[in-house]
Amino acid sequence: MLTNKHFLAAMIITPILAILAYFAVDFWVTEPALPPVKGETYPLVSGSKCRYESGKCILTNGNFKIVLHADRPSEGVLSLRMVSDFPLQDAKISLADENDVDALPSDMMATAGDGKEWLVLLDDQNKTEIRVVVAAGDNYYYGSSGLIFTHYETGYGQDFRHTVNN
Repeated sequence: MLTNKHFLAAMIITPILAILAYFAVDFWVTEPALPPVKGETYPLVSGSKCRYESGKCILTNGNFKIVLHADRPSEGVLSLRMVSDFPLQDAKISLADENDVDALPSDMMATAGDGKEWLVLLDDQNKTEIRVVVAAGDNYYYGSSGLIFTHYETGYGQDFRHTVNN
């Protein structure tokens, strides 16, 4: 069977054609991303790092991304640093329970002159959810995530956040 040159050619060509077909279908079927419309609001989707004790939560919508870095400088205090790829005009954040509609947002303070880095210190009130609203380019982006990411833990007993490039 391996002496048949047609069989050998088919064994080599078939995987190549399958890979090319995969990318060709993706190219033809995928809709192009539309730029944001001025004055509209857009939801942010929480990434996988938000679901475990990573110390970091990534919220995205297309190529718009904000990263929340959590730290607990003292008992009962939660420090959140937000880094954005785009300059932000304003940022608000609140801690709430799942069905809490009356959670008041706290203003974040810009720590960099370009509006890409923000900071807030919050009272850790045993809440279960974090809610974020940011304004960028006359658009509003909002999202929420669980607070499990604010508890940074590793199996090695060492804090790797300050040694690894975030």
